[in-house]
Amino acid sequence: MLSEIYCRNSSDPNYNPKTLVTASVLEGLLTKIRMIIFTERGEILGVPGLGLNLEDHLFELNANVGQIQKSFYDQLTAFAPEAGRFNVTIEVNFQPGVIRDVCFIDIFVDGTKLLGVLAK
Repeated sequence: MLSEIYCRNSSDPNYNPKTLVTASVLEGLLTKIRMIIFTERGEILGVPGLGLNLEDHLFELNANVGQIQKSFYDQLTAFAPEAGRFNVTIEVNFQPGVIRDVCFIDIFVDGTKLLGVLAK
């Protein structure tokens, strides 16, 4: 079984400060999903296609939920093959803000929300 570096943030309610490595396939998948969401394309040397480019989507004048979902699923297929072992879904919602609009992204694995992102 493969081991992955444990990458949860200390502000995560499920963070375990005593864990350095994990053999959990689900934990490895969540690490890759975080990497996909928070990475801009070209940011990772040697993997120029990795990254959702979330900021680019948010600042497009005609950005829509479908574009973000398609980009996410394309990234998942390309960079997280273990996602095929789970039912991974994404919900994207835009909300009007005072200064600018915000985007809420929720990631569900097998029907359970495991990751939420606020992008503004």
